Amino acid sequence: SISGKTCQGIEEYNDSTLLIGTIYGGLNFFNKRTKTFSHLTTDDGLPSNTIYAIKKDTAGYVWFTTDYGLYKFKPAGKKFIQYSMEPGLINSSLHANKFYPLQEGQWLTFTTTEAISFLPQNLEYQNNEKPKTEITGFKVFDNPVLIDSLLHENKPVRLSYKENFFTVEFAALNFLSLQQTNYYYRLSGTDKEWVNGGSNRFANYTDLQPGEYIFDVKAEIGNSTGEITSLKIFITPPFWKTVWFRILCIAAIAGMVYIFAKWRINTIRSQEKRKLLFKSQIAEIEMKALRSQMNPHFIFNCINSIDALIQSNDKYHATVYLNKFAKLIRNILDSSKQNTVTLAKDLDTLKLYIELEQLRHENKFIAAINADDALLQDDYKVPPLIIQPFVENAILHGIRYRQDNNGKVSVSVIKKENFLQYIIEDNGVGRHTDNSQLQKEKISYGIEMSNDRVKLFNKEEKASVKITDLFYDGKPSGTKVEVLLKIQ
Repeated sequence: SISGKTCQGIEEYNDSTLLIGTIYGGLNFFNKRTKTFSHLTTDDGLPSNTIYAIKKDTAGYVWFTTDYGLYKFKPAGKKFIQYSMEPGLINSSLHANKFYPLQEGQWLTFTTTEAISFLPQNLEYQNNEKPKTEITGFKVFDNPVLIDSLLHENKPVRLSYKENFFTVEFAALNFLSLQQTNYYYRLSGTDKEWVNGGSNRFANYTDLQPGEYIFDVKAEIGNSTGEITSLKIFITPPFWKTVWFRILCIAAIAGMVYIFAKWRINTIRSQEKRKLLFKSQIAEIEMKALRSQMNPHFIFNCINSIDALIQSNDKYHATVYLNKFAKLIRNILDSSKQNTVTLAKDLDTLKLYIELEQLRHENKFIAAINADDALLQDDYKVPPLIIQPFVENAILHGIRYRQDNNGKVSVSVIKKENFLQYIIEDNGVGRHTDNSQLQKEKISYGIEMSNDRVKLFNKEEKASVKITDLFYDGKPSGTKVEVLLKIQ
């Protein structure tokens, strides 16, 4: 039942308990009444599993020796007090299996090379003052840092965020006792409880975060605990973690937000202005288009033609002419109220215009409008009479100057990807044979207005309008105009 094979010192602790030291088995307790064993080992806090001499003093403490140590132990508290052996005091391990009492209360034990005597009560810590601990050194990455002046003035040790690996060294000013001094320390924000450093006189800390810390240390000699000694340590954060930098960042972000909001407001206002300007331009161009479509000369010529038919007593053609003219005027006025009309209605109005021009020019030309039924039946929206100026140019500045009555004008509409493509082609005299400056100005004005309408409708920088001069045997033989409108 005993924990070790070899028994050393045996001591009677009280009437019912024997203390037995063993080799490698720790300290055993034998209950004389129940005839049972129990034991303490290093797992229970015993300094060593090898116990030699054992003896109880008058105060109830149990003294024992290990290979190179002298200890005092009180079973009730299970607390061990070690007594320091100065270097050179013993040259070999303690060997005696008992303490021998001498005169005047001294005890004697021995090693294989020397005898050692002591008076137990004289080994007690007799100083009435509590042991005081001093900070004796400070190292950063094992490099000593002088902090004496800081300790004297009670100022904190200031470190950079890169110097967060440091060692604090300390010692108790105790020269009167052989009892081992145990140290307890803690670092605020890192150690929740006191750390038992044993007899070690230093504390290491690594990878600490920036901030303010307080290092506390105290010494314990026997049953006496000394005062707490404190050292303030401040690890400065990197500039990007400082308060002023955060304030600066917040201010910068606030400034950027303000600038962005200001820019956004100005952008929205600018967009609104552009929209208003755009609407104004559209209204202006549509008004110009309306004025172009309601050309006074065209109206005057149509009325004169109707009057001539009436004067010649051609009532039938006069009635037909007047009906077409009235329907054209009504379609133009209806279209002027809307930004867009259906493709079918726009081509119907264009057809009325062409028929009136045919009557007015006494059928000098023939005309054709070609569009698939699918396009006409679908709900495609286009600006009203968007290509009327190109057709007017073809008739008035191309077909009219032919010497014969074989003029032709064709209008085709096809779907090309996301666009409606208009193709207006005539076999007139072309643009290069018209030397009249006035006619050129009229043509330029009509084309410019039509280009603006196409550009605004497509929302593009350059109007999708292409004009091609046609030639036959090297001579001008007409004009071809291609217009692209985005399908909306």
